[in-house]
Amino acid sequence: MPSLIADLLDRLDSERRNEFEERAGTIEFDSRVPRDEAEAYALIDLLRSHPAALVGITALEVDHDGETETVITTDLDMVDRHFGRESLAHIVDLADVVRIHFGGLAVTHVARAAEKRADLTGFELRE
Repeated sequence: MPSLIADLLDRLDSERRNEFEERAGTIEFDSRVPRDEAEAYALIDLLRSHPAALVGITALEVDHDGETETVITTDLDMVDRHFGRESLAHIVDLADVVRIHFGGLAVTHVARAAEKRADLTGFELRE
């Protein structure tokens, strides 16, 4: 695997990495191209469908208790723990979240938590 692709793949979460591996295998087998080429195509395809995949931040809309909440996370497992696996979530474009919900600029206010992790306490909209 070319070093550049390997470095990029290290940034993917496990779900995106599995998606990449499946797509690369399909392209390699169906198109009969070398594995390196199939992986390059698979990465391009992954970024087409998940443009923020390499950023390490995922924006989700989560349906929970009859309401839809927008969540921004670096840890999808934490979303499951917080909302429960029964909640339905789908990935949304982070740029759309900022544009639609915050008018193009989201400024966070963070409080220090006792367990040394940041809890989001609010957003401020600036025009």
